[in-house]
Amino acid sequence: MTPSFKRGDRVEVCSTDDGYQGSYFEATVLSRKENGSYVVQYDNLVEESDHNRQLKEVIPANEIRPMPPLSLPVTAYGYLTKVDAFDNDGWWVGEIIGKVESKFLVYFDHYRVEVPYSITQLRSHQEFIGGYWVNSP
Repeated sequence: MTPSFKRGDRVEVCSTDDGYQGSYFEATVLSRKENGSYVVQYDNLVEESDHNRQLKEVIPANEIRPMPPLSLPVTAYGYLTKVDAFDNDGWWVGEIIGKVESKFLVYFDHYRVEVPYSITQLRSHQEFIGGYWVNSP
């Protein structure tokens, strides 16, 4: 079930471009096209030709989801907990594989890299399935 959005709705766009798989970028819906796709304006991505202008794109409906609900602040994550890490202007899905001093080590399977993040750069991963938010196991 793909939800319907209206102008002004806050959403996340799931990128399917090479090098961006497993990432979500925050955006605002500007309009809906007749074919069911949406015109969105990203919060943190800018035009290549003008870095002062926020990027606008037409996105298929199946690559857009509502913004996830705010979760309670987390003070720690367990081993192999699925998380989203904020990096390079978007949220990237990974797993906690350890801790180095005050940072959590996140492994990104798709890219086979591990990166340390402070807890303020992490959120619990949730999936939008059948119109509902589901916490990852």
